[in-house]
Amino acid sequence: MESYESSSNEPFNMTHLAIQANETLKELLEFEDQLDSFMGNMTGPTESLYTALEFSKIFHYMAAIFGVIGNLLVIIVYLRNTRIRNVTNTYIVNVAISDLLYVITVPVFLISIWSNSWPFGEFVCKLLLSKGAIHRFASSLFLLVLMVDTYLSILKPNLSHLCYRKPFSTQMICALTWIICILSVGPVFYHASTFAVPNSDINHCDLFWTGPSREAYIWFTIVIAFIIPTLIKILLSVPLIYTLAGGSNGENVSEGQYQVFAERNKRSAHLILTIIMFHILCWLPLWISLISVNLLPMNEMPDNSAILFHMISGCLGMANTVLNPFIYFKLSNEFRTGLNELIQSFNYYYCSRSTLFHHSSNDVAGITNGTNGTKSANGIGGDDTIVNNFFPSNVFQHYDEERNQRQQQQQQQQESTNVNQSNTTQT
Repeated sequence: MESYESSSNEPFNMTHLAIQANETLKELLEFEDQLDSFMGNMTGPTESLYTALEFSKIFHYMAAIFGVIGNLLVIIVYLRNTRIRNVTNTYIVNVAISDLLYVITVPVFLISIWSNSWPFGEFVCKLLLSKGAIHRFASSLFLLVLMVDTYLSILKPNLSHLCYRKPFSTQMICALTWIICILSVGPVFYHASTFAVPNSDINHCDLFWTGPSREAYIWFTIVIAFIIPTLIKILLSVPLIYTLAGGSNGENVSEGQYQVFAERNKRSAHLILTIIMFHILCWLPLWISLISVNLLPMNEMPDNSAILFHMISGCLGMANTVLNPFIYFKLSNEFRTGLNELIQSFNYYYCSRSTLFHHSSNDVAGITNGTNGTKSANGIGGDDTIVNNFFPSNVFQHYDEERNQRQQQQQQQQESTNVNQSNTTQT
C-alpha cells in the first residue's frame, strides 16, 4: 500500500483525474472529494459542476440497476433456449456479458461510499479498475466481429457454409477476443493500487501511472478500441445498407438465392446496425473527451466546460449498457420469444405454487375440523387426497401443450424452408 501526499505548492493535476472521472461510480466520488480541494483555483461557474456530479451519481445508480437486470435477462434467455444459440446471438450474448461485468460492480463501490474508504484490498482494486478497460475493448471488438460476420453472411453468402460460422469456430473467436481484451489491460492491472491518506485510516483505490508509457497506453487504447473498429464498422455498414435497400444482391449471388437468404438476414442486419449505431453515438463523446484530455500538457487543467462534457459523456457511455438489452428484446424475434417464454414459465410456476398452497390449506383445515376423515388403505385419514392435491396432474399441462404446439410449428417452418431452398438449388 502506498502513501499519498499532495503538495499545496504545486498545481492540481487535472489531466489524470479527467481521464478517470465518470468511468465508474467510484471514480465519480473520488472526483467529488478532490473537486473541493482545488475549487478555489478554478474560474467560472462551479455550481453546474456540483449539479452535474450529483446527477451523474444518481444516473449511475439507476443505470446499474437496469443494466444488471436487462443484461442478466439476455444471458438467461440465451442459456435456457438452445434453438437461439446461433452465431449472431452468441456474439450478442458476449456483449451482454461485457456490459454486465461493467455494471455489476456498483454495489462494491457503494460499500466503499458508506465506509468512506476502500476496504477490499489491493487485489480487488486491481480487478475492478481493470474491468472498465476490459469492457471498452470487449464491447468494441465483439461488435466489430458482429459487423464482419453480418457483412459476410449477406454480401458473401456463398461463404456462409464455411468453418468460420460453425459452433466450434464461433467459440474459438469469442475466446480469442476475450484473451486479447484481458491481455490489453495488463498495464492497468499492474499499475492499479491502493494508497492510504496520511494521518488517517482512510484508503483509496486508484491508478498510479505517469510518464510517457501512460500516454502511449492511452493512445493504444484509443486506436485499438475505438478508431480502428469504428472505421471498419462504418466502411462495412455502407455497402450493407445499400444491399438491404435493394441496390445489390451481393457478389456471385443469383436472384433466387438472394430471395432465400434476404429475409432471414435482413432483420439480423437491422439489429446489428442498430446496436452499432447506438454504441458509436453513446461512446463517441467519451472517446473525444479522452483524446482532448490526452492532448493537454500534464500541468494544465481542463476548463469547466471540458469537465462538464466529460461527465455527460460518461453518463452516455453508461446508458449504452442499459439500452443494449432493450434493443435485443425489441428487434430480435428470437430473444423476444425467449423472454416471453421465460415470463410464462415464471407465471406458471407462481400459479402452480399458489394452487398447491390453496389445496394444501383446505386439506389441512378439513383434517383439523374432521371433515376429511376418509381412511386410506393404511388407516390414516386423508393422505391420498393431500398427495393428489399437492401433485395435481394438470398443473403444467397447459404449458406443455403450448410448448409442443410451438415446437411443431417451428419444425414445419423449418421443413418448408428446406424444401424451398432445395427447389431453388435445383432451379
